[in-house]
Amino acid sequence: MRYIAFDTETYPIRTQGKATTLLTPRMVCMTSTEDMRTVTTFDREQACVPFASWIQDEDVTLICANAQFDLLVMARACWEVLEINVLPDLFRACEQERVVDIILNEQLEDIGRGGMFIRGAYSLKDLVWRHLGIKMEGKKGADVWRLRYNELDGIPIEQWPEEAREYAALDALYTMRVWNAQGTATQNASYQMCASLCLGLMSSWGMMIDADEALRIDGFYAEREHRLLAEMKEIVVDTAGYQQYLREQASLNG
Repeated sequence: MRYIAFDTETYPIRTQGKATTLLTPRMVCMTSTEDMRTVTTFDREQACVPFASWIQDEDVTLICANAQFDLLVMARACWEVLEINVLPDLFRACEQERVVDIILNEQLEDIGRGGMFIRGAYSLKDLVWRHLGIKMEGKKGADVWRLRYNELDGIPIEQWPEEAREYAALDALYTMRVWNAQGTATQNASYQMCASLCLGLMSSWGMMIDADEALRIDGFYAEREHRLLAEMKEIVVDTAGYQQYLREQASLNG
């Protein structure tokens, strides 16, 4: 089995708006490592071919930090660059336990031990500190490269600033190192990975529905709403008339 850690860098993530594939940001580069010594960086056009090959190869296991995000980023890129839908292969790989999310593993392990680590402390930076005792830099601040890779889109990687190339490479490298430090895979992790991918798809791309059935249901309830509203208006008018009758009777008797 080949174990490949990979990470993507993207345009800034949109946090508002209608669910759409555009809420999965455009990928700028993908970095990967197998041996924790050599890290390869692919631009958007180069990354899709090896990624599509990896997820189809039953002898490859992919290691990610927040796999839901990186898988959807690559799915969008593969569709736009190669015009192929890799989602069936992604789900198959998850079911075959060939996709590992070190953050999901950590959360499941902590739950299994009876509690969570520190609320919200499950980023790659947090796990690197927890398992390796190393403080990752460049994750915070308005000018960090994590938020600026869109500035490099279309520029050959060899022309990128050294800091930008190093930041992307370290994410893949530290993902592999944390996975090695975690040890045995968490029980039931593959099921949770499939569920995580489903939730990510619904959150970012919206839910798949039967459009004809949705229109039929919408029409049914629109007609029902119109009819009930008319009936309510009649009741209100009748009630108002009855209240007026009671007031008149009270005045005559008073």
